[in-house]
Amino acid sequence: MSGPTVPGVGGSTISLPTASTSVAAGLASQIANALYTAATSGTLSVSSYTGGTSVPTVASGSTQELVLSSTVSGTITVPAASSGAQQILVVTNTQPITIYGSKNLEILGGGANNVTIIDPASIVLLDDGSTTFADNVTVTAADSNYTVAMRSGNETVVGQGSGTIAGGALKNLIDVAGSTGSNLIISEGSGGDTVFTGSGNTTIEATSAAKGGLYIDGTGAFTDIDRGTGDAIAAGAASTAFVTTGGSGATVFGGSDSLQIVDSGSGNVDDALSSGAVTITAVSGASGLLAYAGSGTTTYIDQGLNDTLVAGSGTLVATMAASGGLLFAQTAATPAGPMTVSAVGNLETIVGSTGALAISATGGGDVIAASSATTSIVASGGNTIVGGELIFGATGSLIINASGSTALTVAGGSGAETVNAGSGANVLVFGSSGGLDFIGGSGAGATVLGTGASNTVTAGSGGVLYADDNATGNATTILGASSVGGATLFGAANADFTYSSSLIGALLIAGKGNETLSAAPSSAGNTFWAGADSTAGNSIVGGTGHDTMFAGSGTDTFMAGSNGAYMVFSKAEIAGSAPTDVIQNFTGNDTIALFGYGTAAAANAISGATVSGGNTTIQLSDNTKITFIGVSSSSTLTGHIFSV
Repeated sequence: MSGPTVPGVGGSTISLPTASTSVAAGLASQIANALYTAATSGTLSVSSYTGGTSVPTVASGSTQELVLSSTVSGTITVPAASSGAQQILVVTNTQPITIYGSKNLEILGGGANNVTIIDPASIVLLDDGSTTFADNVTVTAADSNYTVAMRSGNETVVGQGSGTIAGGALKNLIDVAGSTGSNLIISEGSGGDTVFTGSGNTTIEATSAAKGGLYIDGTGAFTDIDRGTGDAIAAGAASTAFVTTGGSGATVFGGSDSLQIVDSGSGNVDDALSSGAVTITAVSGASGLLAYAGSGTTTYIDQGLNDTLVAGSGTLVATMAASGGLLFAQTAATPAGPMTVSAVGNLETIVGSTGALAISATGGGDVIAASSATTSIVASGGNTIVGGELIFGATGSLIINASGSTALTVAGGSGAETVNAGSGANVLVFGSSGGLDFIGGSGAGATVLGTGASNTVTAGSGGVLYADDNATGNATTILGASSVGGATLFGAANADFTYSSSLIGALLIAGKGNETLSAAPSSAGNTFWAGADSTAGNSIVGGTGHDTMFAGSGTDTFMAGSNGAYMVFSKAEIAGSAPTDVIQNFTGNDTIALFGYGTAAAANAISGATVSGGNTTIQLSDNTKITFIGVSSSSTLTGHIFSV
C-alpha cells in the first residue's frame, strides 16, 4: 500500500512512505488533505528547508509547508511560523537527525534513518517496512493536546502533558509517568510495547495487532481497553482502574485501589490480588477466564463459559450465570474470606474453604463443596437436561433450603447438617457424622440416609424414605408432620429409631443387626417388620395407636401400646430359624396371627403352652417360641390367637 502524496517545491509532488498503523495512516491522510486543500485555495506556501534559523514569512491564515532536505543531519531547530499560520515540516531524511520545534509545528514523513523530535505537538512518522527504526520523541506539557504517531521499530515516546500517542507496528516504549494530564495511548506493537503511566488520567487502547504488551499504571485514573494477545496489565496504585480484556492470553494485576475488569476474550488471567475493591465481569462470549481475588472486596459476574475464579481473603460476592464455571478459594496460610454466590447457570462448580459460604443455586447440574465454616445454600434448580445439584458437606455446619429443586443430592460431611426439602422433588440426602436435621416438605421422592450421629427427620406431605447406616448406635427421631405422605424407615445394625406422629403412621423395617424400632410417642397406627436377619435381636415398640407388627427370622421383642397391636408370625418369613420371640405388655387389645401353620395351630399352641416365672410360652410347629411376659395363665391367650 502506498503512502500519502503531498505537494512539493515548484509544483512537484512528494510520495511519502507508508504508515505502519491505521492510526498513523489516518493522521497522515488528514495532514496531506490539509496541504492539498490549502493549495487549492491558494493559501499554501511551499519552500525547501535546510535547517536554518529563519523561514519565509507567510500571511496569517495561510499554510506553510517546509520540505526538509534529505541530506540534513545533526540537530536543527525549526523557527515558528508567522502568527496565525499553519506550519508543516515534511521529512524524508537519509541521515540521523534531531529536530526541535515549536508547539504549532506539525511533522509528517520520515526517511530511511532515525529521527529524534522534541516539542512539536503533532508528529506522524512513516516507513516503508524495510528498516527497523529507533526513533525518539518527547512532547512536553507545553505541547498539550499533542498527537504523536510512530512507525515500525524500537520507538520511544515521552509524554509530559496531555494528548494522544500511537505506537508503531513493532515495539514501542511510551512513557507518560511524568504527566499529570490526560493521555490516550494506542498500542499496536507486535513486538511487545511497554507503557508507563503517571498521576494523570490515562487510557490505553491495545488493538488486536498488539502482542506481549506490558502496561504499568501509576497513581492516576487508568483505563485499559485490551484486544491484544498475551498482554500484561498492572493496575498498581491507580486511584481507579478500568480494564477490558477482549483478546486472548492477557494477564491483569490488581493494586491497592479500586479495579474494574470486563472480560470478553478467551484464556485471559485476571490476577486481581488487590487490597482495594474489585469488580470482575466475564460477559457473554468470554471463555476460559482465570481470575484471582485478593484481600479487598471482590464482585464477580460470570456470563462466560468455563471460567475460573480463585477467591482470596477478602469478601467475595459472585454471580455465576453461564455454564461450566469453577469457583474455589485459595488454600494458602491466609484464611479465605466469606463468599456469597448466586449460581444461576448450569454445571457450575463451587468449592468452599475456611470462610463462610452462602449460595443461591437456581441452575442445574452444579457441584458444591461446603466450607469448614458455616455453609448456607438455597438450592432451587435442577432440570431433566443437566440434572440436579450435588452438594458435599465439610467440617462446618451445612444449612440447605431445597424448596423448588429437582433431583438435589446432598453428601454429608462431619459438621452439623440441616436440610429443608420444602417443595423440592426427588431430594437425596446423605447424613453427616455431625448429625442431620431433615425437614421434609411437599415435594415427592425424598430419600434420606442417616449415618454416624443422632438425627432428626421430619416427614412432610411429600413423604420420606429414611434408611439408617449408623454403626455407632446414636438415636434417630422421625416425625410425621402431615396427614399425607408418610414415612418409610429402614434400619441397620445398631439403629435406634423413634417415630412420632398423631397424623399418619409409618412403615418401620429392620435391616441387618440388632435394632430398636419405636413408635412409642405416636398415636397413629404404624406397621413394623422385624426383618430377615436370623442372627438379629430387634426391639419393636408400638405407640398408642393400633399398630401392626410382623415378626422376622431373628429373636425379637415386641411391645404394643395401650390400644394393642396386630402381631403377625408368618412361617414363610421365619423361614425355619426357630427364634424365641418375646411379647411384653400383652393385653386384651392385642391379636396374634399365625400364618402358614394351619387352622389348628392356635389351639395346639395354647394347649401346649408352658408357664414359668409368671410368663407363658407357646411353641409353633417349626419350633418358633413366643414368650408372653407377665401372662401367668395360658387361658389369658384364648381368643387372642388365631391361625390359618
